[in-house]
Amino acid sequence: MPIEDLLFGTTLIRLLQELLAPQFTRFFTAITDLGSGTFLVGIAAVIYWCFDKRQGRLLTYVLFFGAYLNSFLKLLIPWPRPPSELRLAEKDEVSFGFPSGHVQDSTTVWTWASMTFKKRIFLIIGIMLVSAIGISRIYLGLHYPMQVIGGAIVGLGFVALASLVLKHIPYQAGKMQPLPHIVFSLLTVLPLILSVTLLGAAGDAPRIAGYLFGFAIGALFEERYVGFRTDITLTRKFIRIIVASAVGALAIGLISLTIQGADLASVFVSSMLQGLTIVLIIPSTFKIFERKL
Repeated sequence: MPIEDLLFGTTLIRLLQELLAPQFTRFFTAITDLGSGTFLVGIAAVIYWCFDKRQGRLLTYVLFFGAYLNSFLKLLIPWPRPPSELRLAEKDEVSFGFPSGHVQDSTTVWTWASMTFKKRIFLIIGIMLVSAIGISRIYLGLHYPMQVIGGAIVGLGFVALASLVLKHIPYQAGKMQPLPHIVFSLLTVLPLILSVTLLGAAGDAPRIAGYLFGFAIGALFEERYVGFRTDITLTRKFIRIIVASAVGALAIGLISLTIQGADLASVFVSSMLQGLTIVLIIPSTFKIFERKL
């Protein structure tokens, strides 16, 4: 079997489907959801709400700037996904396939977590999950093997670059400095502007830019006017996750009902409000709720 066909062709997709379909389709569909943006943003949010505010913010920024890179690469390298007749899910997906966003984002999150918290368990979980997600993307016919491998390589490279950059940015414990943070918040929209003006296409950039901008601005207001803490008991952490799930679902439902449409402005505003909800509205709810406990 030629290595080129194994990596760039449909041979491995067909082989996996012949061996495992349809019995394992639901299983791999569930596995692939563990690499979805919703799940990974949820991990960053839980870290922010319950464990370490600064690391939760940093992981969110790294994850979303990595998503920017993924969006640019898909526009610059228009490598189509496998044919729709091979897909067992997302048959209507029309975006390009290199690099795999699910694999890249999963690699980013778990590599960052293992480096930040220096726990071997995160590395083990990350290797297992990223491998399983990669296999699921191939099995479901959503990516060629090399698109999956490329996602892992880009994810690792981006985390290494982000770590290098952060090492050269001085960090001082205490309140955020308003002006530098406002400048950073505005810069989160710059890749969207470049994407539209230079590449002539937006891709996922409006969604990414909106969330990042809302999150960054909301983080400044949270720090100055809410100031919730994460040094709480394990019981309160579980309660926070339950409260956050309820408030988040309600807020996102209201946003979806209020702002409808797929145009750039609607997507940006909707995502911006979601970012504000995660970083500001939900922590404000914690403060109100926990006063009564």
